[in-house]
Amino acid sequence: MGKSEDDEFPLSSIEAASIIESNRSRRENRVCFCNYLIRLINLKCILALLLGISVFISAIFWLPPFLKLYDHGDKDLDSQYTGHAIVASFKLQKPVSLVKDNVMQLEADIYDEIESANAKVVIISLERSGLNSTYVVFAINSLSERSQISLTELSLIESYFGLFVTGDAKLLLTTSLFGEPSAFEVLKFPGGITIIPREDVYPLQNVQISFNFTLNNSIHQIQDNINALYDQLGSGLHLTRQEVILL
Repeated sequence: MGKSEDDEFPLSSIEAASIIESNRSRRENRVCFCNYLIRLINLKCILALLLGISVFISAIFWLPPFLKLYDHGDKDLDSQYTGHAIVASFKLQKPVSLVKDNVMQLEADIYDEIESANAKVVIISLERSGLNSTYVVFAINSLSERSQISLTELSLIESYFGLFVTGDAKLLLTTSLFGEPSAFEVLKFPGGITIIPREDVYPLQNVQISFNFTLNNSIHQIQDNINALYDQLGSGLHLTRQEVILL
């Protein structure tokens, strides 16, 4: 007698179980993939919603009723120096009245220090800073609105200012009138200005890792607290005895 097709290829219990398990795995994989897509879509929706809310809130606070609540401190500071190419300041241990009476001589003294043929010095403000002390803010501008201070002159002024800030050189004024200036600071400079402090390190020491960060302090504040800055950086970076920090 002949055999049916089912009788010709009988499946053992092990093979049947293997097929069932394989089908189950494929179903589970499809379910897992679907769940992954759902979670991914939900995550994207949430991120898009948060982004939309943040943009909406930002737009609200830029509306006129809220603009007056915005802190314009930095903007106001820049607006004071609009039209001036370079701005710096220092202190004199002289009363404001005396400095005002000799403001033209002060401008001439500062100009003699920068030695820029295409620039002029303008005193922007004189403010009282303690007893018999004057805070002087001055600008260095080009001689005419149609011209600019050359890159060579800017480089020279930058080098002078760097020496004045670090104290490696002094701004020489008429001593009999103004005494010796102190606390020299650069308030505005095209492209910014870099001050390199003195370092007591061996010349063979090489820089292995470099990084930068911003401090909302003046250069003089940082200089006055430079040791504390070194200590905090060393502690935060967990330096070994063989490692040093160079600023």
